[in-house]
Amino acid sequence: MRLEELEEMMTEEPAQAEAAIAELAAAGHVDQLAQIAKSARVQDLQLEAIEQLGKIGSAEASAALVEMLEAVKAPLAIGGTEQRMDRAAVQARLVRALARARGTNPPAVRSQRDIEEFIESIRNAP
Repeated sequence: MRLEELEEMMTEEPAQAEAAIAELAAAGHVDQLAQIAKSARVQDLQLEAIEQLGKIGSAEASAALVEMLEAVKAPLAIGGTEQRMDRAAVQARLVRALARARGTNPPAVRSQRDIEEFIESIRNAP
């Protein structure tokens, strides 16, 4: 299914889109889920893909989550309040999904330093 179709489905039939994302996760399609999480224009679709990556819990899924978290950890240089809030929501979901994937607790505080330390602890974990 194309990304555009999933985006449309998420706005019209969210339960069907979530089921499609869950099917990708059940089949272990980490690359497709990561692409959806990075590229979807519909935030709910991004967040669902991130959540499913966390549920997969594989090393590949964790690596994809770390990569995405590193991409959003820096504050936006340009953008308004809505974009900052959207980015914060994605960042929070990435932290929770990564913690779930690695079987650890997310940081209690989510400052940039806390997130960097969390990423580093994930990388250094056996």
